[in-house]
Amino acid sequence: MKFNLDAAATEVEHFSLLRDWTKFHSLRSLLLATMGELGELAELLQWKSDLEVDEALSIDSSRYQLEDEFADVMIYLIRFAQVAKIDPSMAILRKIKENELRFPIPDSVQHDG
Repeated sequence: MKFNLDAAATEVEHFSLLRDWTKFHSLRSLLLATMGELGELAELLQWKSDLEVDEALSIDSSRYQLEDEFADVMIYLIRFAQVAKIDPSMAILRKIKENELRFPIPDSVQHDG
């Protein structure tokens, strides 16, 4: 199944509305919650070598934990964007265009054109 940001955003908003959680969703609170979840995600990889991380990802329970914490981060980021009235897709595309100007492809890099 391919990720659809708009569909995910609809689910996140619906989930929050049904539980009357929107009253708790200030930008500050959502950012702090995002940072907490990002810390939990980082903790899964902390003090591990790249090889250990790769090995852990081949274990279903470890992969599930990583996906679970990643999902928490994404859910809070989506909710943050909703409250801040940011269109994530447009913001991402705009930023990619800015980065293309800031970081042009070096002549030494071969690419299909």
